[in-house]
Amino acid sequence: MRRCLLVVFVLGAITGLYVVSNSQEVIDIGKSLRPGFSEIALLPTRLTYYNMHEDAAIASYTCCKPWQEEEIRLAAAANAAYMENYYDTDFADDTLLHNAYINSVRRNFRHQVGSLEWLVDEYPDSELADDALYALARCYIFDKDHEAAIETLDVLVDEWPDSVWADDALMYLARELRAIDEHDAALDVLDELAENYPSSDHCPGALHALAERAMEDEDYEEAMRISDHILDYYNCSDYADDAQFRIADAMRHLGEWEEALDAYVDLIERLPGSRLSNRAMREANSIARQARRAGFDTEALYDTAEFNPGREAQELYDLARHWQNYREYAQAIDAYYEFVETYPGHDNFDDALYNIGFCYQQTNMLFQDINKSKGPEDIFKFAEEYQDATGAYGSLPTAGELSAVRDATSAFAVVVNNLVGSPMRDDALYEIAKSFEDSERIDDMVFTYQELVIHFPVSEHHFEALYEVMKFYANEKNWEDAQEMYPDLAEAYPVIFPAYLANNRLDFYTVMGAYFRHVDFAWFEAHHHHIPYHFTTADLEFDADFYEAALALSAGDYGDAIKLLGRLAGMPTNDLCVPAKWLLARANELAGKRKAAAGWYNNIIKHHARSGLADDAELALDNLRKEDSGLSGYRQRVADKVGFSIDNFDWYLGDHVVVFAPFTVSAKMRQYNMPNIWENAQMIVCDWAGVEGSERALIYVDPANRQQAGEPIRLPASQIKDPPRWSLGLKQVATGMIWDAADGKISRKDAWITDGLARFVAASLQYDLVTETRDAIGSAAAVKLPQEEVLRTRERALDSLAEYVRAKSGPSKLNANVLCGMLFHLLDVQGHSQYRLIDREPYRELFASLRRQPGSGVEALTGALNDSFDGAVSEQLKQWGLPVQERVAKEVK
Repeated sequence: MRRCLLVVFVLGAITGLYVVSNSQEVIDIGKSLRPGFSEIALLPTRLTYYNMHEDAAIASYTCCKPWQEEEIRLAAAANAAYMENYYDTDFADDTLLHNAYINSVRRNFRHQVGSLEWLVDEYPDSELADDALYALARCYIFDKDHEAAIETLDVLVDEWPDSVWADDALMYLARELRAIDEHDAALDVLDELAENYPSSDHCPGALHALAERAMEDEDYEEAMRISDHILDYYNCSDYADDAQFRIADAMRHLGEWEEALDAYVDLIERLPGSRLSNRAMREANSIARQARRAGFDTEALYDTAEFNPGREAQELYDLARHWQNYREYAQAIDAYYEFVETYPGHDNFDDALYNIGFCYQQTNMLFQDINKSKGPEDIFKFAEEYQDATGAYGSLPTAGELSAVRDATSAFAVVVNNLVGSPMRDDALYEIAKSFEDSERIDDMVFTYQELVIHFPVSEHHFEALYEVMKFYANEKNWEDAQEMYPDLAEAYPVIFPAYLANNRLDFYTVMGAYFRHVDFAWFEAHHHHIPYHFTTADLEFDADFYEAALALSAGDYGDAIKLLGRLAGMPTNDLCVPAKWLLARANELAGKRKAAAGWYNNIIKHHARSGLADDAELALDNLRKEDSGLSGYRQRVADKVGFSIDNFDWYLGDHVVVFAPFTVSAKMRQYNMPNIWENAQMIVCDWAGVEGSERALIYVDPANRQQAGEPIRLPASQIKDPPRWSLGLKQVATGMIWDAADGKISRKDAWITDGLARFVAASLQYDLVTETRDAIGSAAAVKLPQEEVLRTRERALDSLAEYVRAKSGPSKLNANVLCGMLFHLLDVQGHSQYRLIDREPYRELFASLRRQPGSGVEALTGALNDSFDGAVSEQLKQWGLPVQERVAKEVK
């Protein structure tokens, strides 16, 4: 019944105010190259739905308290609008997860469940599906809906076995099965947990439950086998003493009295702190009495009334916790050491060792504060806390090199290295990393986090550890250290971190940069805005397939690329599905399989009209039909400049620009219509500057992240991200136009003139792009940051001009920023900024006049500026110390 009602329910789950249509709107992706950028903004583009999602996400982030009714209403409406318009895009799953979050905040259980059900039913390939399944199962458990919980947990475990939630899901699944009296099925689940997730904190408990069931079934041999396994692999878990006692108990049931007595005595003497020690004493005494009745001269072995080590252990542990709570760390540490030396086997044995490390860590943090003191008065403020923490009564701390980080890390290391099977091991390793971080030992911190990532894949700290490791690997300054550390990570996760990456610095940072951007986004979602999103190494598996395929394409290994991309292309609701299809099309085209390539292009056009790649697929199909597009000549010209073949780069062949980009970024570049933007920018500036019939501009998106103007224009690949920089490439396109339009009037020594003019032109192009996009898609929020970037460019230029005037500088002090400021100021004083912030039109005659000027450099530029305003700015130019000549008459056409 639940599934039959689901279709009706989830369509109104977000606000209940709309119905989603399953038919995609027909989008005309015809000609995109027209004057202005509004036509590009109206194309199917990732920019439109990225910004709408960003608006909805920001609205969701503001909701953290149930009484924020208005904020929650607005966020729900924003999410609903997104799902109504863009349900088939790769941010739809994120939107549903956001909506589940805001409904959990306002305690609307029905809509929370509806959003999660919608996500798992309609977006099963999403990397968020496991998070949603787990959250959904917890909702069902809360609602006592055992059957729904069991069904959901089964899906999670079967389809996402590498999820960080998999071991928790199995534990909950066993509990839910027991709740409906399916005890045998629950035991099967626990057996699966123990076999498949040996590093899970739940594993010793699962084994304990299996052994207890074997005892109930009088299968004593099986009970002993499982208990021996616990002692071998989890001998410092809370179930080690239970396992030892169970072995003795099983032997007693089998009539092996002597062996049973030895086992009880072993527990009493080896694990005296166990809560079972007194019970073991009574059992040992019972066996001794039976032996006496059988004629053996044996007395009771233990006085259980006088000797109760388990109770004494608990009292000592509680005392140590008391000292710790009151920050009297020295006394707490002494008590914990006495506890661990005297009472092994207690369930808090690992906690005690962990707490020793914690006490040292807190002491070290106090020491760091003392070290930062700036005089006796500051130090005196710490006197009481220092005395309590260290036990050094009557003495004052001395600022300087106080440190307890070695003591802390050594204590935590005992837990990590020696307490096999303890659930505290990953916590201790995490605290070691934190101790190194507090002492600013970053290399040691990252190494420790990597150990956690490698050895504790289902730890609750895995996400943070992975975040820190990826941030380290994405920083090129860490290359030497990364080469030493990376092989260990590659050995643990060879699919996600291929060993060969360490042999090529460029490939390494391409992949690590992409990984970090993904992890960083997840970290931002989960830890800054509380979205229920848990990210682990396993979540990078899809990225690994995609980027390994892209690198294979770059190396000319088309067959390998096609194999890797096939799985992603078959996952229609995965974020990388459409980019994978684009690369599949390119791989087949490069491999000479034109029919297969055309098939993938048509697939994109038919099924993914709003992906931002459909217009590129149309253009690619058109080029595929041409016998000779002239692409090889452009490719060779770029190769001659960069010094190596770019045969295996993606390409865009437009009317005004030719773009070559590495396959690692080409799909995203196209989704944001960056080539279309560069194409329009080139056309606009050539028309404006009067450079008609200009040759196509060559643009090379550089995987090494260099940028420069010239031929080819180089743009950094690292700037192609979510979202790309709006200004990317505009200054370089403008620079190339200025060189052509100046016709030798600006020499190399006057590079500041070119730079200043290019800054102004790039700002004007960006202003057009921003404003026309805003008007076309109707979202002011979508362009807020790029608009601010234009304003900052203008303000910086005007500030530079103001400083130039204040200092009464002459032409010898001119620079690009000052010139850019002059161009803005002339617009202001002549009234051209009243309705349009940056207007190129008054400068339309600038280059025609520049070419007519008798001189060159600053003299020619000054005359051209004066001509642009019909001589109205000559006095202003003189005030700036510029040489103003007689105006040059315009040519009569």
